[in-house]
Amino acid sequence: MDLLDQAESCRSLIETCNNPTHARGEAMIPTLIIEKAAPGEYSVTVVDGDAEQSDFHAGSIMSAIRDATILMPKTQTFHVWYEHVSIGTIPALHMRHDAETLANKLKLLHGQFRG
Repeated sequence: MDLLDQAESCRSLIETCNNPTHARGEAMIPTLIIEKAAPGEYSVTVVDGDAEQSDFHAGSIMSAIRDATILMPKTQTFHVWYEHVSIGTIPALHMRHDAETLANKLKLLHGQFRG
């Protein structure tokens, strides 16, 4: 195991220990991670705890937000990230019905806080 693998393993262990929900064995809120792959192409990953639940591409941030709720219809809420910025924990209902507004918030934050 190289140094990077060891660091990742330690980070994962710390996150697990510091998350009371995980420690109690309760379901965690999945994280939607959107990354720009190319103009008009976004790589989208949904992570639930340590496990990747879904991986797909979308044509826009708005589509990525909406599509995540379609692919995981029983999920009630997501932590939503676009590259290095987050708009927080968002109910799936809002993601389905107001994806455009949420996408605009992510783009605005991304522009303000370039990583």
